[in-house]
Amino acid sequence: MLNFKIIQNAIENRKATSVFLLFVISAFAIFAMMLINDVYVSTKLENNWTVIEHVYQKAESEAVAKNLETTGKIDEEVSAYHAEDPDGLINDFENIQKVNRLTKLLNASITESYLFDIQNDNNDPFIMNKENIITDKSFNCAKEFGETRNFEQEVSMHFNPILAEKALNNIVNENTSNPIIWSFLSVDESLPWYEDALNLKYADMVVLKELYLKYNGDIRVLSNYEFLIPHFIYKNSDLLGNPTVNAIGIKSDNYQLTLVQGFNIVDIIKQKNYMPILEQNNIAAQTFTGMTSLISVTLIVLCLAFFMVSWRGSKH
Repeated sequence: MLNFKIIQNAIENRKATSVFLLFVISAFAIFAMMLINDVYVSTKLENNWTVIEHVYQKAESEAVAKNLETTGKIDEEVSAYHAEDPDGLINDFENIQKVNRLTKLLNASITESYLFDIQNDNNDPFIMNKENIITDKSFNCAKEFGETRNFEQEVSMHFNPILAEKALNNIVNENTSNPIIWSFLSVDESLPWYEDALNLKYADMVVLKELYLKYNGDIRVLSNYEFLIPHFIYKNSDLLGNPTVNAIGIKSDNYQLTLVQGFNIVDIIKQKNYMPILEQNNIAAQTFTGMTSLISVTLIVLCLAFFMVSWRGSKH
């Protein structure tokens, strides 16, 4: 009888040990799968961001080229105007917020000028000076204050006014080493990144990447941001040849104008047919996550089933 009890206790101990080992192995397997899943998903999203950066670089180069082409036309026409009527041109510069020959010339230079022929308000240019938007063909901007408006009016229309104010200041002060980005378009309040987009105080490619990854590679996170590529007409002087910085190093109050080409990276991704690549990576990531979740749940169920069987067996 004593020997039977010893044998029974040994069996029960081995069962308990087996259950414990099964739980440990399952927990380790689930943890390992979670790590593998995180690495796999991160790799897919990083691949997507590489595509997005490629599109940005391509768009930036195209915007620079388009700015050079447009400013060349503006310089040619303004030079002809100056040769014909120099006093009239100076008077137009002094009254640049009003409709005159100069503003009509500038207006015509950017009419129907869209990056990659994407015909919407997020991929067209505008012209500004140090205080005002001089001409802008964007309907969503011009409908409230008109094509010519001061910076305060411009900023008031933006979903994120902080980014708008910083963007204009960076252009005026020629701080263009980092991408200049603003957020004019509104974000739907039902979207999970609404608060982040509304309260964003600084934006560059690093910040946008963090938002993109935070919301699992949802491309809509980037939909309301417009990149601005400025080109100063000219950088060191205005169209009349007045220097931007005088002989003693003080910035002059000249007639310098800036052409700014805007573009929306999501529009270009769609137009250039990069969206299937991003979607394929997202689907692969979601599928892998679903598979690892299913395996994890299956292991948990098997562990519980084994535990219940072992527990019932020990009761009899």
